[in-house]
Amino acid sequence: MGVRRKTYVAGSRDDLRVPFCEVVLDPPNEPVRLYDTSGSGGDPRAGLDPHRAAWIHDRGDVEHYTGRVATLRDDGRASYRAGRSGAEPFPGAGELVATLLAALGRMSRGELLSRMFSGEMLEAFREFKSIWDPDWKMNPGKVVDPYPVDANLRLGTDYRPAQPDTHFAFPEDDGSFSRAALRCVGVGKCRKDGAGTMCPSYMVTHEEEHSTRGRARLLFEMLEGDVVKDGWRSDDVKEALDLCLACKACKNECPVNVDMATYKSEFFSHYYAGRLRPIQAYSVGLIYWWARIAGHMPRVVNAVTQAPALAAVIKRLGGVAPQRPIPTFSAPPFTTWFRARGERGVGAPDVLLWPDTFNNYLDADHAKAAVEVLEAARAVDAAPRS
Repeated sequence: MGVRRKTYVAGSRDDLRVPFCEVVLDPPNEPVRLYDTSGSGGDPRAGLDPHRAAWIHDRGDVEHYTGRVATLRDDGRASYRAGRSGAEPFPGAGELVATLLAALGRMSRGELLSRMFSGEMLEAFREFKSIWDPDWKMNPGKVVDPYPVDANLRLGTDYRPAQPDTHFAFPEDDGSFSRAALRCVGVGKCRKDGAGTMCPSYMVTHEEEHSTRGRARLLFEMLEGDVVKDGWRSDDVKEALDLCLACKACKNECPVNVDMATYKSEFFSHYYAGRLRPIQAYSVGLIYWWARIAGHMPRVVNAVTQAPALAAVIKRLGGVAPQRPIPTFSAPPFTTWFRARGERGVGAPDVLLWPDTFNNYLDADHAKAAVEVLEAARAVDAAPRS
């Protein structure tokens, strides 16, 4: 887990008894320092133990990952407790550190409340809860009789996920597909209708497995190997990913930028390794090659594909829904039209106009319009010859 330089400032509050402090996190493999600038005449060198300071940095990462702290030299909460059965949590930790941790709240911090409140106050909490919640059904284990700090972690301190070889680099996830699969924290923003684009397949089926969250969870289970046991060959994961349109709406709209389109490509590259793919992968996935062939005789191809009887047969063979029309090919393709125009705009700046398969062979009018705009701006445009 890499360490990035960050600064947190906590102001003095009478109810929490937290002095002003600044936490500085240094680059990887460097000590983490906590400076209490309220003491020693404000001398920033009057710091607390670096090991304890690391726990403040790990507030978010501990909860969502494994509990290993920011210094990269500790195995997390469980090892911190190892060999200390029944001992007080974080022995000798500065009051400032324990108070900040408890103040940041959530279930895993409740055990540290004794550093903030007196025994009398904690007993008052217990009596209050007993009155209003006699069956102890609401928020158990948070304030009264709290769970230990190393209990109920999402993954546990012994989490060691599989690290399979991948085709994509996943640079934003430390090059790890397993870390990418952990991006989803279950917010559920992908489970919505009528707003934004994410997630179009869920908007149709309303099934969790077709939401970005559901798919991310399946990929996590695939790497765990407990529930989904077939790894890259899992039909359950394949079924969930089949309806993903790879529109990348999740990459933009998801709060943690889950990139399901990339995860889908990665999965299917392994799922179909050494296997025949669905017919659509050849009829549509190889559109570049079919378009190049059609570009030599676009009018003939259009006559065949637009004839109702022949079009029905072609769509059936190509795995295309019968309701969809077969697009017509531009006659001529854009690059052929462009070369036939000859050289123009001599002396103007050069601009490279790169027509993709669709603008070259299927929608040449779009590329032609781009040429008109560039020439009106007194620029020379050059297109590839193929």
